[in-house]
Amino acid sequence: MQKTLVALLMLTLFTACGGTSKRIVVMSKGTATFNEAAKTITAKDGTGHEQKTISFSDAVVDLKLIAPAGEAQISLKDNGLYILNVKNDTIVGSYQKYTTQSDAHNLVTQEDLKHKLELTPPERLLLLLAIAPSVKPELLDRFLENHPNKSPVTEFGGFR
Repeated sequence: MQKTLVALLMLTLFTACGGTSKRIVVMSKGTATFNEAAKTITAKDGTGHEQKTISFSDAVVDLKLIAPAGEAQISLKDNGLYILNVKNDTIVGSYQKYTTQSDAHNLVTQEDLKHKLELTPPERLLLLLAIAPSVKPELLDRFLENHPNKSPVTEFGGFR
């Protein structure tokens, strides 16, 4: 039974990879239109996420991309699935400012943080104990020395 399932899975994978077409998934923020005659993808900036799938069976597909960030030419020679992200606000796509230039160099000191959080000493201790395994995993090993296994490996999340 298990061999039959593995064979069926392998047959499905080989069939899925053996196509002679190119599929392009266009992800945009706003509307994206495709002009089939000119082989042009035009993306306009907007709100929300839009996703379109375009299929080709040509040997080589040359596309022109017109997006808010600029224009580009794309040539697809191999068969398969392509993902075209034309969003202007992705991490790879562009630089995003999260603060003003004057506030960029402001630092928060421990005293400012204590004042803003208004934690009592027991709450501060609990917060430090919660953060300790992430910052320095071996810090709490001395509390585990009397464990029956006598081999703490807290760096890896437990005991051997």
